Amino acid sequence: LKDSPGFTFYYLVWAVPLWSEFYTPYCLKLVPYEHVDKSNFLTISTKGVTHHLEGNMMFTPLDEWERDYDIYCKLMKIKTFAHFIMWKSFYVWHKNMAW
Repeated sequence: LKDSPGFTFYYLVWAVPLWSEFYTPYCLKLVPYEHVDKSNFLTISTKGVTHHLEGNMMFTPLDEWERDYDIYCKLMKIKTFAHFIMWKSFYVWHKNMAW
């Protein structure tokens, strides 16, 4: 993307729903504009990533977004973070089973 000549622009949506066990904030897929949920989507360009949420926009420069992705990947390799979803499910189940 950085090496693309001129201005390149793509629409992104999350590849899996927020409630999925496979959801990550960086699990995205390219889609045509017609398949974009106008209330919540992202765009990526040679300059950065813009999150469009209910009429509001948040721009992140591409270098910063790539750095955040790298940090996220490193955090997910730490056992505490990698098993958080399983731990949270067990905790909620255990708490609800307590008399």
